[in-house]
Amino acid sequence: MVGAASYIWVARECARAVAALVGAEAADRESRARRLAWTAYFTGGILYCVSGVLNPLDPMLLLISAAAASLGGTSALLWCTSWLRNPAFAATDGPPAMPGRHLGWIGAGIVMAVVFIAIMGPGIRL
Repeated sequence: MVGAASYIWVARECARAVAALVGAEAADRESRARRLAWTAYFTGGILYCVSGVLNPLDPMLLLISAAAASLGGTSALLWCTSWLRNPAFAATDGPPAMPGRHLGWIGAGIVMAVVFIAIMGPGIRL
């Protein structure tokens, strides 16, 4: 019960943080929030699953656990954006603070994804 309550509390706080990013304009607010959240959800899930396949122990077991942990554990990103219809998640009056595409950030993201897969995939021996 404590875990479920904590998860819902964190999802609500994330929805409030996203509300500040997507602005007050109701027409595109939820779609901008969904674009942000779903991009993070699917990118993280894919990275975890790809790195799980590279583990030398049992790739299928690790792939299944990576999928469950990453896709199940972050599922709030898929449904918390619907809370933005609620007035309790009021946005700021300013324009959306949506990040634009920048080749430097895209390149840095690709480099970090490769580093993540290369290090976490085979595992870290202690």
